[in-house]
Amino acid sequence: MLIAGTYSLFGQHEVRGVVVDIQGKPIEYVNVVAMQQPDSIFVSGCVTDARGNFRFDSLPSECYLRFSSIGYQAQNIKASEQMRVVLQEEPQKLAEVSVIARSIKERPGGYTMSMQNNPLTQGKKVMQVLELLPHIHLEEGKVTILDRSVEAIYVDGLRIQDQRELENLPVEHIARIEVDYTSSVREGASATGGVLRIYLKEQAKAEWSMNLGSETLYMPAYGWRGGSLDNYLSVRWNKLTLRNAMEAGKQLYLSDEETSITDKTRGLIQHSFDEFRNWTTSFSNRLSVSYQIAPKHLVASSLLYRYQLETPKHTLTDLLHDNNSFLYQRNPIHLWQWLNTYKWSVSPKTTLSLFTDVLSRHLELTTTDQKPYIYNGSSAQQTHMYRLKTMLERQLKNGAKFTFGSDLQWLKQHEKTVGFVKTDMSSSMSSLFSTFASRVGSLQYELGLRVQTNTIQVVQAERTYNYNYTSLYPSLSAMYLIDKKYNHLLRVNVSRVMGSIPYSAISGYRQYNGSYHYSIGNPNLSTPIGAQAMALLSIWGKLNLSLGVLHYKSPIYFERKIDSDQEETTYTVPMNGRYQTLGIASLEWQHKITKWWNIKTSAMLRSHSADAGVLVRNQVGSVFRHNSMFTFTPSFSAGLRLMYEPTYRYLDRTMEAVGSISVDVYKTLLKGKMDIRFNSTIYRKERSAITSKEQFVHHYHNLTRSPSFSLSISYRLGSGTKIKALEETKALQLYQKIEDAK
Repeated sequence: MLIAGTYSLFGQHEVRGVVVDIQGKPIEYVNVVAMQQPDSIFVSGCVTDARGNFRFDSLPSECYLRFSSIGYQAQNIKASEQMRVVLQEEPQKLAEVSVIARSIKERPGGYTMSMQNNPLTQGKKVMQVLELLPHIHLEEGKVTILDRSVEAIYVDGLRIQDQRELENLPVEHIARIEVDYTSSVREGASATGGVLRIYLKEQAKAEWSMNLGSETLYMPAYGWRGGSLDNYLSVRWNKLTLRNAMEAGKQLYLSDEETSITDKTRGLIQHSFDEFRNWTTSFSNRLSVSYQIAPKHLVASSLLYRYQLETPKHTLTDLLHDNNSFLYQRNPIHLWQWLNTYKWSVSPKTTLSLFTDVLSRHLELTTTDQKPYIYNGSSAQQTHMYRLKTMLERQLKNGAKFTFGSDLQWLKQHEKTVGFVKTDMSSSMSSLFSTFASRVGSLQYELGLRVQTNTIQVVQAERTYNYNYTSLYPSLSAMYLIDKKYNHLLRVNVSRVMGSIPYSAISGYRQYNGSYHYSIGNPNLSTPIGAQAMALLSIWGKLNLSLGVLHYKSPIYFERKIDSDQEETTYTVPMNGRYQTLGIASLEWQHKITKWWNIKTSAMLRSHSADAGVLVRNQVGSVFRHNSMFTFTPSFSAGLRLMYEPTYRYLDRTMEAVGSISVDVYKTLLKGKMDIRFNSTIYRKERSAITSKEQFVHHYHNLTRSPSFSLSISYRLGSGTKIKALEETKALQLYQKIEDAK
């Protein structure tokens, strides 16, 4: 009824056009801002492409457009369906303007960062750029938002399978990055972390561009660690855009770990050293195609194939009895993913979207070991996933927006093993969700509601386990502009969530990661249900304070036990606890020290309480990070990263301090066509942990000598010409675009 009732509201129309200079040449990077009369309320904004083109899919009646670009006279023109705008030149000198570039647009649930001419992109890979954004960090090469793992990453609306796909995405192809601090009801009830949405620049018609790259890795203590080759191609013919990302390489993953276990009741002691080496050969290719069927219809499809051959080897040395054991695995993995999206602009105010996701993964695992009582055999695991998602978005009066959608997902996993129990798993997830977003004065808010049903069936050793759970998951996100002049903002987010159960936590298959330790699942696990609340305060657009609480009932924790049949062997099994509460407070400061030095410094404090195997109260931990970016010249830059995490307690474990120091250097050659990047981890202290239980004490030390170096080279090719801004005003483009959009 809500959707039907909105069709009677006043109409909107599509606006498109081109911006040229007095000689008729198109002008790139012109800022176009749509304002609604009579009170000049900001409606939307965009930037012209390499052909000078701009486009708004839906603008209210009685709008005018403001066209501005440093070096040209600004113009205000009433919006019409087809426009041709001529800008007059008005050069300025850099010395006359103080530039404070801030290219962030704030939203109730996060922010949008413009990458157009953004100095952050110079000499960086995508992962390095992300780490410079507010509230984003890298942990073990993985993206975190507000110190939690990212929930999903989308590139032009298509969800990628692995974060490694970002490694060969050229930064210069990115138009903007949207960051959601927490997942909305659109992502699923089990989604708690943030979401990244990356939007690429539109390739100019009849033009193509290509990036060729290579990288090699070296560790002084271990030698050459492998390398990779990648290729990124973007082509556009009229209404058809094709992008292809290919990567191939071979890399060594390694670790040296010392472990000791003292059994208090039986007096047994185990002391071993595990040398892990895994040469991994990989190949992946993602082909993405989009086609504008008609002005109101767009289809896009993306096909990914990835092959990965892992050959992990464990050489385990018994330090007490001076003997060795050897474990070897050969694990080929084949993965296919087919993504599709269709968008239909039903009217200037209504958009219908359809998304499908089909995934197939085949894993073969073969394990051999010298010890007769350790598992020797093979396992074949086949996984199929199908997902269908629909969404209807409706623009309402005064900038309000209503969204309604459905989300269906089916997953089947079949596992054949030799020597252990056979496992078949199937699950389904069905849901309906809706959101309503609006504003009242300086307050913007979004209300969400999701109803979701989860079913799981696990068949192991001729026994069937069934699970069915249905519930409501509401959410609220709000942003209040405290002071527009000084850019003081306050955000709050509250939502109900459902914890997910990994299939590896249910499976009965024993996964060995050493001759004396394995992991096994628990088919009787129940799903954790929780709530999360978050508040973020931004002051002057530079100082960010965040407070968050995540509380779960029946949390899943992993308990280490001694195998009663093998006294020297321990295993890890997932269990349900009573509750778990995690509180996080962080302070982050971003500042431009000089015209060539930018910094990002943060401190995070967390408090943990739980009844999960052991009862703990207010276990406190902290992390300190610092990033410095030095831009010496337009073709030469460098960076410095520091991280330190003091010793802290987690449940019955003592996690000893870790830290790292890394640097990177960037240089452009051959008139901007070639980039050379040098990255080095100068120092890194690896993790050590002590687990104290009533029956035994477990000591773990990661002795990997981690200093490492990598060298990467990329080369750009392409056709067509690039429109250049006036030389004396080029560096001011970003500042003016943001100022006009405020």
